[in-house]
Amino acid sequence: IEYNPFENINKEKILRGDVKEKEILTKEELKQLLDTFDKVSDNDKMNFTRTRNRFLIALCNSCGYRINEALGIQLQDLKENKKLKVIEINLDGERIKNHLDRHNVICGKTLIYFRKYMKERKKMQINSDLLITTLSDKKVDYKDINEVIDRKLKSLNINKHITNHCFRHYCSSYLSTLTNEATKCSILGWKLEGMSSIYTHDTEEMLKEKIRACSELII
Repeated sequence: IEYNPFENINKEKILRGDVKEKEILTKEELKQLLDTFDKVSDNDKMNFTRTRNRFLIALCNSCGYRINEALGIQLQDLKENKKLKVIEINLDGERIKNHLDRHNVICGKTLIYFRKYMKERKKMQINSDLLITTLSDKKVDYKDINEVIDRKLKSLNINKHITNHCFRHYCSSYLSTLTNEATKCSILGWKLEGMSSIYTHDTEEMLKEKIRACSELII
């Protein structure tokens, strides 16, 4: 194979038993978190940051992106599907941790958050090629997002250690109860057992199932 799948795994931690299962939010807790970003401000800069952070959190939870994958999405990776009324995201394997292409959809409430973010982005005349960006057209630092999450959860009295790395686990856990294994693997970018590759070109039936499942992740 072209890469070592264990190169980023800390073997000493595993042997010592230091690896702990990541905590995840419930659907209701995630809704509470996202709702904290609803308040509209008189400050355009604050509205841009508010809608960006809300969309990013919803995107990672509904599509199972690793934070660096989400922060690396470019505008050219997006394609509007007018028939199904969603936005498709196509990422080549070079930008994915396991080097496999990813095809996901922005749908449901996440799509609403996307539209509102893009409206604020246009108002601020952002010129970056990145989908998720700072006001100065720079890449967002994932540590800043973690600080926002921590502050918001404390204000909600949700006593869980949640970082943006937990969002992929949220997506994976709930997809197991919402859809079939093939769709789950396609959304998360996993290779389905017994197949030589993942789905890189969804059938319309598969795409509709992705939309249904991903929409139910954000209530």
